[in-house]
Amino acid sequence: MGKYSLFSPYTLDSKAVKKRLIDLDMRVNDLVEILSDVAQQTVSRYVNGEGRNPKIQAAIAAALGVELDEILLKPETSHAPTEQAGQVVAA
Repeated sequence: MGKYSLFSPYTLDSKAVKKRLIDLDMRVNDLVEILSDVAQQTVSRYVNGEGRNPKIQAAIAAALGVELDEILLKPETSHAPTEQAGQVVAA
């Protein structure tokens, strides 16, 4: 296996990507023009949160002028204790 993975455990957050496009007064087609070496269908899939290639994710982030972490959809992690129904807590 190579040094760099071609599969990311995360997808792009489609809401964050679309919001950034709006902020920049851009459309997906504008993004396709910027990323001319990536197929239109591929860019659309990534904008909709369906692609996991980190190179394409990074290229989209760069084209939008943001850090990749800003537009990745990561599962929320909570360190708060969870309660179970019927659990008895000692006083």
